[in-house]
Amino acid sequence: MRSAFRSLETTRARVASSVVVGLAMLACAVASCAESDGATVTPEGVESTVPELDPGGDAAAPDADCVDADDGGCATRQRSCAEADFCEVPTGVDRRFTLLDVWGSSERDVWAVGSGGTIIHWDGASWTRVPIAYGETLRSVGGSGISDVWIVSSTRVVLHSTGFGTTAGFVPVPPVYAADEKSGSDAWSLSKVWSPGPGTVFVGGPARTVALDVQDSLWRFRFGVAADRAWEPVSTFCRVWPCGNVTAVWGTSASDIWVIGPKGTARRSTGPIGSGGAEQWTTMETTLTTADLHGIWGSSASDVWIVGDRGTIRHWSGDGSGRWEIVHAPTTENLRAVWGTGPNDAWAVGDAGTILHWDGTSWRAATTTLPEGSKPRLSGVWGSGPDDVWVVGEAFALHFGAKTATDPVTNGGVQ
Repeated sequence: MRSAFRSLETTRARVASSVVVGLAMLACAVASCAESDGATVTPEGVESTVPELDPGGDAAAPDADCVDADDGGCATRQRSCAEADFCEVPTGVDRRFTLLDVWGSSERDVWAVGSGGTIIHWDGASWTRVPIAYGETLRSVGGSGISDVWIVSSTRVVLHSTGFGTTAGFVPVPPVYAADEKSGSDAWSLSKVWSPGPGTVFVGGPARTVALDVQDSLWRFRFGVAADRAWEPVSTFCRVWPCGNVTAVWGTSASDIWVIGPKGTARRSTGPIGSGGAEQWTTMETTLTTADLHGIWGSSASDVWIVGDRGTIRHWSGDGSGRWEIVHAPTTENLRAVWGTGPNDAWAVGDAGTILHWDGTSWRAATTTLPEGSKPRLSGVWGSGPDDVWVVGEAFALHFGAKTATDPVTNGGVQ
């Protein structure tokens, strides 16, 4: 706001100066004054010298590269890749579509998914579009390694791949509710897929009432069983209180799972999950917020972050208090996802191009090569290490890593 105000004052001053010069020249023209080249300046010619009416004028028009004006003039250019923390990398995704999540197994094996059945893969050099026979919005991607990749859209569309370049590609697994496919009933969207390791995968989404006093919102896939029994609801806790929607899932292992949802809801199970195990879900009532939560990640059971609407950030340290710590965020934008590598390195992303970094002491805003003006909603973040981090949102992919001298490219072709 202060920068904009100063820029406005500077423009007004330049306009005033131009008007004074214009009036003087008009007076000279009336008195038949001649310019140095001998030509007489007419009133029409004088009028054309007021540059604020001409966007292409030199005197009052802002510098084409001017982004900010903290010092009362043109202060900075739009950042290049060499100057910004995050550089835009061409994805080849149609600007009408939106990327919603990103995950990978290494710096040369990264997946991003989104609306319109969009799947793209990064091989260390470029993003490649992966065609599938589905046009649904793909909301989340995850897995346990290079040959175990999962993508979810709804209880009817869950896809699995044994890796990029395999002949199998992405194939559908049995729907979460087999009866839906047979009856043609509406599918329920799924918000997140998460795998703690090979042979285990969880998916979560909005709560679905399956009996008078039971709701399902978290399911585990069981390998090697009949299709109509492939998905096992992890719903023991829902018989005690409404389970609500699951917006994100994370855990330290298959027997230590955390889920979050609307209105500050966070739950944890430290008992056996699925396969007939007696889950022991605990509701973490002390998140100290009623904001909807969207992202969760941790480096250990004593270092867990959750983020949500209005810049909500909470930290769990397992200090025995049973309470989440309120951590200041330098934004009030909605935060959509969080990921990191350790206690002193975490990233959170959200609306209006927001990217924040935790250095072990505080959260600070990162810089990007995104154009000035309206910024995209950023929905996913993942990296292979501290110096290789991807952020996606709308049709954008932003990368944090080795600096390059290449300026941002906004329209890359599909490989």
